[in-house]
Amino acid sequence: MKLQNGMYANRFGLPFDVYLARALTEMKKRVDKKKAACLIVDGSVGEGKTTLAVHCADFLNGAYVHKKPQNPEPFKPIEFQGFYELDESKLIKLEKQYSMGGEEFQQVLLDCVKEKFKVIIYDEAGDFSRRGALTGLNQNLNRIFETYRTFKIILILCLPSVATLDRDIFLKGVPRALLHCQGRDENAGFFKAFSLKQVLWALHDMKTHPVPQLVYNKLTPNFTGLFYDLPESRSKQLEEISSKGKLNILEEQSLGNDKYLTIGQIAVKYKASPRSIESSLKVAGATPDKEINGQKYYDKSNPLVSNVIALLEIKEDKRKEKMKHIEKLAKIKAEKLEAREAKAEKLKGTFMVFDKPNKEAVE
Repeated sequence: MKLQNGMYANRFGLPFDVYLARALTEMKKRVDKKKAACLIVDGSVGEGKTTLAVHCADFLNGAYVHKKPQNPEPFKPIEFQGFYELDESKLIKLEKQYSMGGEEFQQVLLDCVKEKFKVIIYDEAGDFSRRGALTGLNQNLNRIFETYRTFKIILILCLPSVATLDRDIFLKGVPRALLHCQGRDENAGFFKAFSLKQVLWALHDMKTHPVPQLVYNKLTPNFTGLFYDLPESRSKQLEEISSKGKLNILEEQSLGNDKYLTIGQIAVKYKASPRSIESSLKVAGATPDKEINGQKYYDKSNPLVSNVIALLEIKEDKRKEKMKHIEKLAKIKAEKLEAREAKAEKLKGTFMVFDKPNKEAVE
């Protein structure tokens, strides 16, 4: 659908249904209270996940200004009245607020904090072909949700399936909604919106269903809707960024996954901060063997690098041993407590109950 006078040519001037606008507005209110919030957009390849994510990010960034009616109807939600006008100056900066891949995502997130952006998009297309990508993503998300809610940043995740995320993230209540894209045609894309509670049910059913994607058809969505394509110029810009990101991935993979490592990959594997890894490599005198698009790669066969990795492995082994010891102590403590409770239960009712003293005998 083409823009007409700065608005999409539908009743409300939005690139998607007004029900989604209302849900996104509620999400913004949550973030204003310094509560972490995340929107998940999933679906198969070609269903328009990235397009819908960009539309949502634009709305959250304030690009659609709500023009309320002078005399609103009293019993109708205000979001369903009036129209929305596009402010192109508030559209997200794709080159700064859209990321492909975990390591790029961390850098983009830091830039968003520095420049006080309100929303960031993470697109799986740049990460899921890499080994260990899911583990790194889930570890990063747990840290991000704990730390960056202070900066009131909303995260939009584009994934092939919501099932790729750790259940722990959902139990924390951070993801507020899931938009499942399905049935896109030449005119528009379509989505189903699910609440956090419904997502948990979906995750439960996906474990046993032979075709996990069909689980969505069993659930009743909170609402459904459609969305339109991005304007041609913006769509072209997004395609260029996406193509460049995928080309970088091919160049990185040509290095050989088993021979070269980045600081981020080492940090994820040995559960350390990238800053500490970089410092250790610097102290050891190790320098990058290759650099692609600003990303530094270290050869594992380099003695200086292998020495740092060996020390990290020792630390990781000690950490695991410590965790085993803590778990063992906790188990012993639980067994002692259980034995004490069993003994108390056994003794219950064995105490002698003395008769009350005879009043006359006392006198």
